[in-house]
Order: sequence, then structure tokens, then C-alpha cells
Amino acid sequence: MQLGQIQSDAYDLVYTSNGVHVWINDLNAMYQNISRVLKTGGRYIMFDIHPFMRPLSSNTEQLIAVKPYDATGPFGEPPTYKWRIQDLTNALALSGLTHGGNVCRGRGILGR
Repeated sequence: MQLGQIQSDAYDLVYTSNGVHVWINDLNAMYQNISRVLKTGGRYIMFDIHPFMRPLSSNTEQLIAVKPYDATGPFGEPPTYKWRIQDLTNALALSGLTHGGNVCRGRGILGR
């Protein structure tokens, strides 16, 4: 799917999931297109985790490393872009998306 081919103002919701950013070579274009395809009042929800969390177990009682940090991937030949948090923040800010005021446990909801 090419975001540039999607009709403008077409969606109430756009969602991106864990790990999507390693596949994106142009954050500005991605977020500008997300802003473009959202209807006025639409929402963008992004879920991602910092790679630091990948080596840890899901045990919430104790902090336990279950594998080395460098064994958490991604692996293979696919392109992997290593964006910093400021790269994501700047691209979001330049896109025209605005914070909708709803944040739940670190997960932000941005609107148009």
C-alpha cells in the first residue's frame, strides 16, 4: 500500500503498531500522509516500545533479563532504519497532527 495513493480525509482512525518505524525510510512523508488521510477530528494511535524492553521477561514482579539486548532483533536482510525519539517527535510535529489530550499509560492519541 502506498499512502500517497489513498484519498485525503478518508479515515477516522489510523493505527501503527510495534516496530513499524524500522521499515520507514521517510518519517516526514509517513506522518504528513497520515495527517492527510485522516478526517477532521480523526485520530492517529501509535503503539511502540523501546528496544530496551525486549530482553526483559513479562514478569511484573521482578526485573529479569531473559536474553541479551543484541539478540532481540530485528534480524535478516530487510532495511532497518534506526530513528531516535527526537526524529519521531519532529516528524509528528511537522505533520500537522495535534495532541488530542488523551494519554493512557504512555500511549498518546493524536488528532487532526
